[in-house]
Amino acid sequence: MINRQMKTFELYEKNFEKDQFGIKNESWVYVDDIQVAVNYSNVTALNGDLVYLQHIYRGLTNYKGFNLHKNYKLVADDEFFINNINQLTRYTQLELEMIV
Repeated sequence: MINRQMKTFELYEKNFEKDQFGIKNESWVYVDDIQVAVNYSNVTALNGDLVYLQHIYRGLTNYKGFNLHKNYKLVADDEFFINNINQLTRYTQLELEMIV
């Protein structure tokens, strides 16, 4: 069932480079095309009298080349930052944040 939900995303890694003046510039470097199944759930959060409806996005992939100390983003029709990476035995679980 997961294989039918897989969608191709471009994986980018955040890279910092210093210019001639020593100032760090960030850029996104293309890494690979990966297959990710993205699902979301609605969560109701209460903060005093305010009620928020939050979308929580999770991704599941069989890609194993993640470095846990680097920042990544996925790009296709939608764009997501990868906030957390949980490398399971067969699949890697991703906690995603949609870029609006």
